[in-house]
Amino acid sequence: MDTRILLIKDNAGLVVALSELLAGEGYRVEFAMDGCSGLARAGTGNYDLIVLDAMLPAKSGFDVCRDLRQKGFDGGILMLTAMSDVADRVTALRIGVDDYVTKPFEPTELAARVEALLRRVKRLELLRYLVDNRDRVVTREEILRNVWQYTGDISSRTVDVHVAWLRQKLERNSHQPQVIQTVRSKGYRFSA
Repeated sequence: MDTRILLIKDNAGLVVALSELLAGEGYRVEFAMDGCSGLARAGTGNYDLIVLDAMLPAKSGFDVCRDLRQKGFDGGILMLTAMSDVADRVTALRIGVDDYVTKPFEPTELAARVEALLRRVKRLELLRYLVDNRDRVVTREEILRNVWQYTGDISSRTVDVHVAWLRQKLERNSHQPQVIQTVRSKGYRFSA
């Protein structure tokens, strides 16, 4: 798995604990200790997920999130903070946070939330890949290699499951797809 996560937290002990937890789940973890360096690092790396604190030195997590979204970052953002007020959660969600977890938290729940958020991000990567290859037939093997970085002998139903999910969201009638068409024995074609 080559999933990259950036932690933007100012608590060194928590950074170490989260790094160990997420690395134990197979993720590549990097970190920044304040809002400005976190924003700069996020801009130079290709991160799948950013775990962000709301209260950071130099620049708040709210400002970091807002700036990331304005710059076009479309990966996942999970805010992990001690701020439990409903108004703070609403503000965070409105500026682009995908999930909001308050401390104290259970490590297993956090790992599950990270996994769920990354699944949603990967589904969007499939859509982006199909759109980028509009009107061209792309094979399942090509999608598995380029979207999920599968290697070796590939025989997986992952693509079919994710295409079915996208069709439910995009098609007027998912049983007679017009946007994501199946090309028998070859793959899929995005035609919109």
